[in-house]
Amino acid sequence: MQQSISKRKLYYYFFILLALTTFHNTNLKVFFDDYFKIKKVEFFGLTHKEKKTIIDSLKISKYSNIFFLNKDILNKNMSKHKFIENYNIKKHYPSSLKILIKKTEILAITYLSGRKHYVGENGNFIKFDEIYYEKKIPIIFGNFKINDFLQLQKILKKQKIYKYEIENIFAHKSGRWDIKFNNGVILMLPSDNLENAIINFKKISNKNEFKNENIFDFRVYNRVIISNG
Repeated sequence: MQQSISKRKLYYYFFILLALTTFHNTNLKVFFDDYFKIKKVEFFGLTHKEKKTIIDSLKISKYSNIFFLNKDILNKNMSKHKFIENYNIKKHYPSSLKILIKKTEILAITYLSGRKHYVGENGNFIKFDEIYYEKKIPIIFGNFKINDFLQLQKILKKQKIYKYEIENIFAHKSGRWDIKFNNGVILMLPSDNLENAIINFKKISNKNEFKNENIFDFRVYNRVIISNG
């Protein structure tokens, strides 16, 4: 998290507060306390639904003094929202905050304990009702470690196989993956040497003699079984 603060303004307001504290001018102090209350918090980079989700949980009192915003509490509450990649807070004196949020890329949908979740590129499972996402992405079936999936995704992207081309991904207990593409082709991957298998799949599947085949089985090392299921 970063904060954008004008040092000149900060020093100016600080000396005003210092003067008020020093001279014990009660009426003027009350006026300036109210002047620096946080009365407005704006979010950028979110849908209306996502803004409401964050506002309801941040617990930033709109009556808090802008100089004494508790960053630890703010960071703790922001970290609860798993779809956030990073954020930047800008203080606009005397009484407003602007929070710029970058959301993580959504890679897939999966089910945890029967409940629908998104899989984020930031390594988090995100509750389905916490964000709004309308683009087509694959559904992952089975239990898996999110870091293993991120590694698979990294290899696929490197080989120019993109998430919108994939219909479903099946995670096996052995740590192996099967991928079903939108065109009906199924790629059965080995437990190891994933990148080599994917490279060979791209080479073979593009050949004319295999254009009518839809199952490419690379489970056995250095061997491929091609069939029409």
